[in-house]
Amino acid sequence: MTLAIQTFNWDFCKSLPYDILHSKSQTGALGNIALKRSEFKRTKHPIYSFAVAGKFQDELIALENKGAFDSNSLFDFMYKKNAKMIIIDLPLQDSFTFVHYVEQCFNVDYRHNKSFKSYYTDEQGNKNLKTYDMFVRNDGVLTDINALESIFLETQVMGLDFFDDIRIKKIDLKKAFEIIAKDIKENKGRNLYRKL
Repeated sequence: MTLAIQTFNWDFCKSLPYDILHSKSQTGALGNIALKRSEFKRTKHPIYSFAVAGKFQDELIALENKGAFDSNSLFDFMYKKNAKMIIIDLPLQDSFTFVHYVEQCFNVDYRHNKSFKSYYTDEQGNKNLKTYDMFVRNDGVLTDINALESIFLETQVMGLDFFDDIRIKKIDLKKAFEIIAKDIKENKGRNLYRKL
């Protein structure tokens, strides 16, 4: 088994320096707890990184993807390995980044690739100016995937459990890919974004 916990940080997009060992996760306490534990190591992308532990750790931390959602990214790995995503007490709107990987696979016209450049400090303490890419929204476009909540439940792509009052969602990413792809191809992505 392999566990990958989001440790996303968007400072690189603001041309702020990134340090793989010291830049904190901006996506919750769980990621920061994982980064402090010796069994976890962080993947290299400075915007969409993950703290990973388990069977595929070495393979994942060796990824050299320039683009956040490229075919050699952790998102692509999750799709090809039929991974399951667990979301704890958050709506998909605020947590389901995987949707952007699918959008890039189909090169949707409401997003485009953008490069970001800043200083990057690696695990050995080497500091270099580097460039990384992300498939970003066009001006006047907002991500809106609220409709996927009911679609995923109806199609059994997502299971929903409760621990006390905490909602826990389990998503089959292979099946989710197919639902999102169908929306892009047959519905022009209307369940994925809206225009301002």
